[in-house]
Amino acid sequence: MLVTEMLKLAPSAEQREALLATMRACNAAANRAAEVAFEHRTASKIALQKLVYADLRAGFGLSAQMAIRSIAKACEAYKRDKKIKPVFRELGAVAYDQRILTWKGRDAVSVLTLTGRVVVPVVYRGRWSTTAPYGDRPISSAATACSSSPSSSTCPKHGGVTSRTSGWGWISAS
Repeated sequence: MLVTEMLKLAPSAEQREALLATMRACNAAANRAAEVAFEHRTASKIALQKLVYADLRAGFGLSAQMAIRSIAKACEAYKRDKKIKPVFRELGAVAYDQRILTWKGRDAVSVLTLTGRVVVPVVYRGRWSTTAPYGDRPISSAATACSSSPSSSTCPKHGGVTSRTSGWGWISAS
């Protein structure tokens, strides 16, 4: 079962800097992978991995899984339109999978950064809040997550809007 919930990470100042540095490195690596994909006219993850994997790990200080996710991001963007070279924003979205982000109970996540793992508290939004309509509070043991279709990347209740300015975003877990 896929469960999707809108949440916000509540990192300390030190954790925030580690997360931002990781985002910057992952997006810079995706830009480098996109350059190579465009130069070699390949959208194959396997072919591109052979060309850039070692360079991404060494040049950007990425873990193995972060390098793979950056290559996949570049391939997916290049496949959409092979006439242009994809360019990613410095603080663009980063895909977290089960190797990069893991749950630590109901109120924290462990996220892999360039400097190691950090355990960050989680704040939930919406129908589990104590103030209407969108108050913030840590999740309680009585709360459950909004369910959405496994093929959907949005929550029907909240409209699926991810706001970088507010810091709210979607995390799915199975």
